[in-house]
Amino acid sequence: MPGTTRIALYTLIGSVVISAGLGIVAILAGNWGWFEIRILLTTSTISAASIGALACAALWERRQTRPVPLSGMVLIGSSTMMIILGIWGDIDSEGYWKLALILAAFAVATAHIALLSLARLAPRFGWAMIVASIAIYGLAAIISATILFEDSTSFGFQLMGVASIVAASMSILIPIFHRLGRNSSTPSDQKPPLAPVSLMAEPIIAAPPQPISAIGQSFDLYEWQGSGPDYLHVHYADDEAWHVLEGSLTFRFADRQIDAPAGTTVFVPAGVPHSYVAATETTRYLIMLTPRLRELIAALHAAPIAEHGTMMRRFDSAIVAEGE
Repeated sequence: MPGTTRIALYTLIGSVVISAGLGIVAILAGNWGWFEIRILLTTSTISAASIGALACAALWERRQTRPVPLSGMVLIGSSTMMIILGIWGDIDSEGYWKLALILAAFAVATAHIALLSLARLAPRFGWAMIVASIAIYGLAAIISATILFEDSTSFGFQLMGVASIVAASMSILIPIFHRLGRNSSTPSDQKPPLAPVSLMAEPIIAAPPQPISAIGQSFDLYEWQGSGPDYLHVHYADDEAWHVLEGSLTFRFADRQIDAPAGTTVFVPAGVPHSYVAATETTRYLIMLTPRLRELIAALHAAPIAEHGTMMRRFDSAIVAEGE
């Protein structure tokens, strides 16, 4: 969904420029009618929808989960269309506006969850995302019930206040937990902790003359020799690829092992545990990796093996327990 991100960005920019320009013209001209108000309401709606779409598109591009960003885009699109049609069609149906506002409430909630889901939480902080999801969707449900049943009792507003406080608190804490999880460390005299990671995606193997096509992040390209770490490890947010020029590489994954002779290209998406070994000292290969992985490799070369687990976590990676 990279194209969706670009569209959302340009839509947001355009709606902000139009809103600002119209507001300035209306104020200077002293002419503020229903037509100008409708344009401002429309551009404001589109701006809000674009921000929500950006959050959903960002999570989609992580390729970790599809239901949340997909449902968010559907809710954002449907609620935005209903609101704009209602504004310009002068629709005065109470049921229509109730449905539009309920969809908008859940669209905002889903975009909020998508934004928080971009944080990578250590297992000990996993509860925070669960609490946040319950509070945010609970708040959307309470707002929807208030709109639908026109409930103005103090109990309803109390529930809304409690859910709002919990949602706001988790929205502040989750980024902090994300940072704490990345900066956590262990004593250097201990063995690096092992992170159980399931196989989240499949590596792509292309032997000559089979072509390869893979969408990843920005890559650096180097010609290297030698082996990588001999333990299974995973990069949570970075793709990695190799093209064997001479000799062969042996790749080990969580569920199998493959030999990659000269001419073979191997692409490992983010989230796939792996390791590789060069068959001979003369094995040469091109390695394509992100700047963050380049920095991680430099840090691993400078650190003793006991500190590799700490180094991995600092760069959004982890050592994987055998058999996990």
